[in-house]
Amino acid sequence: MRHIFLLPLVLFLSAMSVAQVSSVQIDSIFAALKSTNAPGAAVLVVRNGRPVFRQNDPDSVQRRARVAMFALNGLLLLALAFALERVFNAAVSLGTLLFLAIDPTVAAHLPVVMTDLPVALLSTTSAVLAARAFREWIWSDLAACSAFLGLALTAKHSAPVVLLSVTLIGTLLAVFQPPSSQNSRASKLAKVALVFVGAMVIL
Repeated sequence: MRHIFLLPLVLFLSAMSVAQVSSVQIDSIFAALKSTNAPGAAVLVVRNGRPVFRQNDPDSVQRRARVAMFALNGLLLLALAFALERVFNAAVSLGTLLFLAIDPTVAAHLPVVMTDLPVALLSTTSAVLAARAFREWIWSDLAACSAFLGLALTAKHSAPVVLLSVTLIGTLLAVFQPPSSQNSRASKLAKVALVFVGAMVIL
């Protein structure tokens, strides 16, 4: 696969764009990828203004994608479990994981390259963390909530609904909760604003 990195160098030295590379030059650059030493390679080349896949192996790509999505969604499930344990208790965390484990919809989405399950897990985790963040108003909880909101925004276009909902709930709690010596209404509103801004920065 190291030969792929030769393409930018060739383009730079010859001062040509990708669209200006001839088919002969493309074949010479990627000749090494035709060997059996690079199984499963899927190389995207622009030829005559059209994207062309060379040495495409859909089975290999699918296997790698399934492993990657299993790992990603597994990590997000663990993050949700830790959030539930932090906000509630271990029994609630374990029960939620067991329920999700037997849910056929979740199981079907685990290995699939789709954003539905990641955005659902990230949004749920941020909502769970918001419950503690807007109750205790501790910086670590607020930062964690903001981080997961930002990650949810990166996953799918529907996540802004969650961000706006969490921000609205946080604002209402900041206004109607009795102020304390550590957190006045103004400071709570400022923290809600920082949660929103932090999520946007991550996006």
